Amino acid sequence: MPSIRRKIPISYEFSKAYRSLVVMKNGCRNTLLLSLLVAVLSLAVTASAGELSLSASTPNVSVSARPAGRNFMRLPSLRYEFVVESHCPEGLSPETLSLSIADTRVTRNQEDIAYAATSLSVDVPASQIGPVAVEQFCTVESIDQKGSQSLRLSSVLSAQSSLLCVGDAGNDMTYTSASLDVVLQCEDDEEAEIEPLPRR
Repeated sequence: MPSIRRKIPISYEFSKAYRSLVVMKNGCRNTLLLSLLVAVLSLAVTASAGELSLSASTPNVSVSARPAGRNFMRLPSLRYEFVVESHCPEGLSPETLSLSIADTRVTRNQEDIAYAATSLSVDVPASQIGPVAVEQFCTVESIDQKGSQSLRLSSVLSAQSSLLCVGDAGNDMTYTSASLDVVLQCEDDEEAEIEPLPRR
């Protein structure tokens, strides 16, 4: 029986090859566009290289002896000293530097911002500081057993800072934050700065 050979139209082969070429072309174009997008984003991140960092002092607060079972106390007004290191992206200049703690805000304008580091003092009123939980510290019993005591409380408050840089090329805003600590020092009643909250 003679073999049967099926003839494929030339137009079908051409259409198949054309479709493959179109798919390949679109794939190359999409890859190129993706590469360009990544390059542009990388360039944008590199160009917006504003820098801002905070370093803060830790205030010491003297505490009077407390009866056992009183675990909450209110802190007095606290003063924090900051060194703020800031740097604007190339082509931009610092316009304002702001630092806030709770509801207290301090702002420095262009003429007050140092080139490398700016010193700031922030006084936080006692009314803006919530009660802190302190257990088994500076009680009458613990003083008799251990003598002088100190305790560091971490993250009692938080500081937020922002740097606004301006120039012909546009504006740039950089943010940073830092946790603020307090050191409690157990003292005689005459030397203490704060009293424990009354027991409820």
